[in-house]
Amino acid sequence: LAESFTGTLTYMSPERVAGEAYSYTSDIWSLGLCLIALADGRLPFPTADGYLAVVDAIQCQHTPLTLAPRTTEGDFAADGDAVSFWSTELLDFLSHCLDRDPKKRWLSEQLLEHPFLVKHRQRPLPESPPSKVTSTMMSSLREYAAKAADYYCLWSHDVPDMPEKKQVQALA
Repeated sequence: LAESFTGTLTYMSPERVAGEAYSYTSDIWSLGLCLIALADGRLPFPTADGYLAVVDAIQCQHTPLTLAPRTTEGDFAADGDAVSFWSTELLDFLSHCLDRDPKKRWLSEQLLEHPFLVKHRQRPLPESPPSKVTSTMMSSLREYAAKAADYYCLWSHDVPDMPEKKQVQALA
């Protein structure tokens, strides 16, 4: 179990925000929030009202705001206007990542066999962790990171200027 308090608040699990001991399942929570950010192009919890509002959202809100019901145009919907904006497979995958009880969150081995990932898996999974990290692997990782940063910066509504983008591009 870890007891440090490092990381990005908007991706921290409820137990980390509460200052409790945490383990790998906190990373699973963060994975779920990263997937939401990638799929939706915005941070999972609203940040406009400051630090305490983010803490409250993580601690008290049942699901991230970006998973709220949507209209067919993608706007947040009133109860009667909701449509299925997210695939059922993705919602189920996220539910296993974002269980508020860290003991109930799935482990990475379980998530790798989830129907959402199995359905979208294009090739066999590589050895993890790899026994040797090659320059080709590092080059590919830098390229993917730069593309992800470009995509995130292009679609982010909450963060107009992201210094992380410059840092990631410096790696490429």
